[in-house]
Amino acid sequence: MKYFHNLLRGKAKFYPAATPNYARAAARDNYTLGRDRWNDSMVFKDLNYSQHYGTYFNWPYNLISAGAILGPNQDNKVLPMMTDFDQRPPDSSVLLDSGGYGLIANPQHFHGDITRERHLNFTLAYRPNGAMTLDIPPRNFTQYFPDYEACRDTTLDNLAYIAANCPEDKLGLFLNILQGEDNAQIENWYNAVRGYPFPHWAFAGTQYKQMPKLLKQLVIMRDDGSLEHTTWVHNLGIYKLTLACALSTVQEALSDMLDKTVNVTYDSAFLFNNTNENGQCVRAFNITKRGLSVSFEKLPDNPKYVGSTKPFPFSGLSEISKGLTLGDLCRNRDPVNTTTWDDMSYLLVENHNIDTYLTALEAAHNRYLLPAADASNYCPQWFIRAKEGIRKVLFSETPMAEIERYRKDFEKLNQRIDPLTMADFQAGNADLR
Repeated sequence: MKYFHNLLRGKAKFYPAATPNYARAAARDNYTLGRDRWNDSMVFKDLNYSQHYGTYFNWPYNLISAGAILGPNQDNKVLPMMTDFDQRPPDSSVLLDSGGYGLIANPQHFHGDITRERHLNFTLAYRPNGAMTLDIPPRNFTQYFPDYEACRDTTLDNLAYIAANCPEDKLGLFLNILQGEDNAQIENWYNAVRGYPFPHWAFAGTQYKQMPKLLKQLVIMRDDGSLEHTTWVHNLGIYKLTLACALSTVQEALSDMLDKTVNVTYDSAFLFNNTNENGQCVRAFNITKRGLSVSFEKLPDNPKYVGSTKPFPFSGLSEISKGLTLGDLCRNRDPVNTTTWDDMSYLLVENHNIDTYLTALEAAHNRYLLPAADASNYCPQWFIRAKEGIRKVLFSETPMAEIERYRKDFEKLNQRIDPLTMADFQAGNADLR
């Protein structure tokens, strides 16, 4: 089994946002993946990377959404990958997402205090290491939540419910979610929610994926005392290698600045959703002086590969891909079906994606955290300057001036790197270590 020990020491932690389908499958015990696949003895729980009995790699962090229990089916059994608290490994950590995004997509499922009670009761019963408050993200407005004000005000009612009904000794579980789609909303939302008794913070929305906005908000929160009891800062929806590495610097600087251990974490569902929706997998990662990126490619989905022994195109990048064939993915010759893949095909590729992404994270950190002179042999100069800039901002007496000084470097943390081509592989330009 592969362990990512270097990523466990002093780095911002990635919490894969496993889909309910993956979480359900990885909790099964005595079911095999199919007698005619390459590994006849493989069982579903071999995919459970968050438990030590997972076969291929171990990563003890998970983000699970509470959204499933807020829908009409109220299905408390869709989150089983690490549901049994007493059987979780002692080094594991589960963060429970609010499910608020699902309520924006399906607002008819929100029923005021009934929904709030269900959310709070589930959070307390599930016993996560941390849980986000129930927010209504201010975007994709509908007749139920027609504008920013409606989303904010419903969120405030949610916070008031949790504060009034949660046992006092459990309030420390919660991360208060910060939202906002522009500067005015960011300021207004923060001032509206900051007075509730939840010690930790989660940054959501596209604005907070921008390092200048994140650092500015952290400075404001430091100066007004909102970080006094904070030991967990989470960032939603991040998978770019550049931002992931930069968050490790934010963690180090916050801990030094506040003179206590502050854990900075981040999550993404993209490594699951991109496979489910587009049939793509992680094919490589790129660490060069041009930039850092993770590359994806659509996998074959064709009846001609049913029963094929042709190797998985990117065999060897992950533990599960070793020995995997196209016939293990393409299963169905029936022309009525829109895909030759079955449910297990998606699970195999998703496991590959997480393993390969963690390998990319480890390689990126190994270079990024070198002394600047050595890191410049592998990474772009703006990336190295951004690392320096994060600490300068958080320790400066004029932090806003430092943000402007490093703004161009910070903004490049979000830039898109052109995907690698097969010619890059053949020329040896892709870093596959």
